[in-house]
Amino acid sequence: MDVVDVLVLESGSRHPLVSLVSACFWVILWVLSCARALIALITITVPRYIYAILSYSMTLTLNFWNFFIIFVLSAIALNYWIRFRYLNDYTQLKEPPLVKPDVNELHPDVNTDPPPTFHNYLDDFLQAVRVFGFLEKPVRVIRVEGIHFLSFLGLSRTC
Repeated sequence: MDVVDVLVLESGSRHPLVSLVSACFWVILWVLSCARALIALITITVPRYIYAILSYSMTLTLNFWNFFIIFVLSAIALNYWIRFRYLNDYTQLKEPPLVKPDVNELHPDVNTDPPPTFHNYLDDFLQAVRVFGFLEKPVRVIRVEGIHFLSFLGLSRTC
């Protein structure tokens, strides 16, 4: 006899209500056995594997050259990581185009009154060098007077 024939004979020989109760009973048993297997997995098997992994001891022996190669490769990897992660951000920046300055907005000394008839080389030197930015005319006069006074006293000024 085939399995299908057995099921047909069983279902045909019993009352349908008895078959329904029997099917529900077998479903409940199947759900309980799945629950037991799942609970056993969660409470016994997984903690056993976690304990086995955490209690595993490993010994690694490296000589100097292996350690040195690992160190150099790590340094190179760190260098490239920093370069591509952080330093490439500056390639995204765009500089504004340089604008040509207006002729009327030249340095104040160029657009001012004509030079005096008395030619002072120290004045020309301070005007050309501009060590402290754009020196105004009164500041230049004070510096020139101070330098003349120091040279009169025989002292040298080093700043």
